[in-house]
Amino acid sequence: MPTESTDQMLAEVRSTHSGYDPGPALRALAVPALWLLGTNDRTVPTAVCVEILTSMGKSNFTIKLLPTGHGLQVNPTGLLVDDARSPGLAPDLVPTLRAWMQGLGRLSQ
Repeated sequence: MPTESTDQMLAEVRSTHSGYDPGPALRALAVPALWLLGTNDRTVPTAVCVEILTSMGKSNFTIKLLPTGHGLQVNPTGLLVDDARSPGLAPDLVPTLRAWMQGLGRLSQ
């Protein structure tokens, strides 16, 4: 388990992130995009991802949070080691994806 609180970890990510900036490519994205993020993700900080995506003000972005880890599997701890013990994908994953696609008219009812 992490030794720092979630708030401490997020503050560190916000203050130290450097490297590839996907912002320009994401701002140019014109097709609908569904962002399925795990609320227990310990690999990529979900709160920071949501902040970045919502700050872009893209009406074609839909963000959905699922109670999963990074792999969108049932994983209450969000730790990668616990993915191996997961019974499978989050129960809301496929229904969320189906509803989004139906809303776009990409999938029949």
